[in-house]
Amino acid sequence: MDRMRTLSNEYITSDQAKRMRTQRCNQLKTYLKAFLTHLFSTAGLCALTVGYSLLGAVLFQKCEHKSFEDANKEAEQIRENATNFLWNVTYHVNIFDEDKWKRETMHLLEKYEKLIIKSVQEKGYRGVDASEWTFPSALLYAITVITTIGYGNLTPHTMVGRLATMLYAVIGIPIMLLCLTNLGNIMAKTFRFSYKKICCCFCCSRRTRKPQTTIRTQIIELENRERNNEINVNTSNTSNELTTTKVSPNESDTNSIITTKQASQRSPVHSVEQQSIVVFDTGDDVDDSERVPVWLVSVLVLGYIWGGGWMFSIFEEWDNSFIGAYFCFISLSTIGFGDYVPSKTVDPNSVTDNNGQLVLIAVCFYLVFGLSLIAMSFNLVQEEILLKVRHIAQRVGIVAHRSN
Repeated sequence: MDRMRTLSNEYITSDQAKRMRTQRCNQLKTYLKAFLTHLFSTAGLCALTVGYSLLGAVLFQKCEHKSFEDANKEAEQIRENATNFLWNVTYHVNIFDEDKWKRETMHLLEKYEKLIIKSVQEKGYRGVDASEWTFPSALLYAITVITTIGYGNLTPHTMVGRLATMLYAVIGIPIMLLCLTNLGNIMAKTFRFSYKKICCCFCCSRRTRKPQTTIRTQIIELENRERNNEINVNTSNTSNELTTTKVSPNESDTNSIITTKQASQRSPVHSVEQQSIVVFDTGDDVDDSERVPVWLVSVLVLGYIWGGGWMFSIFEEWDNSFIGAYFCFISLSTIGFGDYVPSKTVDPNSVTDNNGQLVLIAVCFYLVFGLSLIAMSFNLVQEEILLKVRHIAQRVGIVAHRSN
């Protein structure tokens, strides 16, 4: 009896375990689906991009900091060897033998130059004691990698750092593109909505300047015309009259968009059918009010570039704002020559102060928001260009007109 009870309990326990495993799998799928949904939303992608950039800054700083210290030690050893060799030449060679001393010294300087150039190219030696791979500069490097700007002023010199850059770019570039695409779509919708509600409200206000009694006056005139036609019915065999009156959307009632009245009067000889129509004049198409002009988008982008150029020219103390605008254009177009970069964000002597941190935050925010603005501009301009091309194709006859 106890054995049967034990077997029964084991059977029930096994069945419950299967159900619990099934429920856990379903719950895990639900949680995973909700997690991915929130992760790939706009807020989730922004948070993921920020976290990924911070993680990359820590990673690159750890990978390249030791390499910079090794490069400084190697350069210091090269300098010490050159100094000792120069002393030996001066000590052993007669100082009155000028040609021999110059020949030995030139040989020493050539060798010293080659060793320093090799250290700069392979080890990343910059001639400063403090490391350039601080957290702010590493953060800027991480952002330039995933945005494909790549200034080139700060590059990894270790195998681990280069491998980390490759893997970091493979994962980070799609994340950044998704984030910029979503931000660009949201900004495009917001800008289009603002343009429709704010800019086009002036056009709508002009259309509604007529008094509200105009539609009533027009209806009375139509009724008078109907009565006159009824009087003159005996002088015509058959009279069919179609009256069309255009009114603006704000002048008509909601139930009087199209009004059709048919009056049929029959006599032994004559028959008349009267029809009056009030047509709703929509003016421009609804889609036209949501379209943003190309010139407005161009002015917005140019203003953002020149504004950023003016700001960075003040922060970096460049000669004029044109250099700053040049830097902003090269950065936002992801060309990234690297001939002009924010030096205060990568200068080890100034990156630790508040001004350097402020410039770094401004550069990172300017790049991310600027690239989102470029994505928004592409969205708006692409739509406008497609509509113009479609209109031209319809005028030429390549594409058929859409039926209303």
